[in-house]
Amino acid sequence: MNIFNSNIVIKENHKKTDFKSYYVGYVNNEYDWENLINVMINALIEYVYGCSKCTFDSKNIAITFQKAISRLKKKNQYELKRTGDVGELLLHIILRDFFHTTPLVQKVHFKSSDEDAAKGFDIVHIKRINEKMNLILGEAKLYKTADSGLTELLSDLKEHYNSCFLQKEFIIISEQIEDHSLLPNEIRNDYEDIRNALNELMPKIINAQKNNLHLDCVFDNTMLVLFCAFKTDTCAKYKEATEEFINELNLELEKIYISFKNRNKCKLGNIVFVLFPLLDHDELIKKFLQEMENKYGKF
Repeated sequence: MNIFNSNIVIKENHKKTDFKSYYVGYVNNEYDWENLINVMINALIEYVYGCSKCTFDSKNIAITFQKAISRLKKKNQYELKRTGDVGELLLHIILRDFFHTTPLVQKVHFKSSDEDAAKGFDIVHIKRINEKMNLILGEAKLYKTADSGLTELLSDLKEHYNSCFLQKEFIIISEQIEDHSLLPNEIRNDYEDIRNALNELMPKIINAQKNNLHLDCVFDNTMLVLFCAFKTDTCAKYKEATEEFINELNLELEKIYISFKNRNKCKLGNIVFVLFPLLDHDELIKKFLQEMENKYGKF
């Protein structure tokens, strides 16, 4: 099920168990900014509020959207980039449409000021696999270069793979899960199951230091998705997604993946590395802001 119809513009490339990549297509010999921005706009309310707000009455769409973008308002474009919302929104879309997850906790609510970024994992989703509930945690970076993003992801990985951090994170998650009574019927049971699982695990989580808590011992399967969106000159060299374009892009992405494997010292848990090359990361933010202003006033 494609929630945001992002497959119109976002193409899946690598499909390895531990490495996936996606790229934006071309329309009429132009990079398909329009469809990408439209998908991001369509995903914005759910990214900010979760699934419950997506059941609103059609009369409230404009008001709900204006409230959602108020959560992202920053002093300038640099601040929006620094706090990471655009990269996290892209990861939210990828997880929903290609990993087929369901959002569990919306970290936007933890950003209390323009200078504050959400603490903990950027994305917290769930997915039912073989009748068992799995937790999907995500870290997202949007950078000028892949190497810069990779460095930050590896730093986050080192910081977050310790029992003290995980203890705080799982307590936050357990306290912020949406009231399942407000959710669409088809996902209510999933939320109830994950809440019950966290409640059962709470004694272990509270005693995290003693239990040497790690992601891979919390649920049947906890996936950590490390997402890096970055600018690449390869996208600028082509006007359509030819075989030559795909081959050149793949060589670039596979080198980054090998670099990640060589530099990653953490061998615990189920880690998936995701790359999302862009024509221009700053242009993405600029066009995203402009589209919100065009439809809903000055951002």
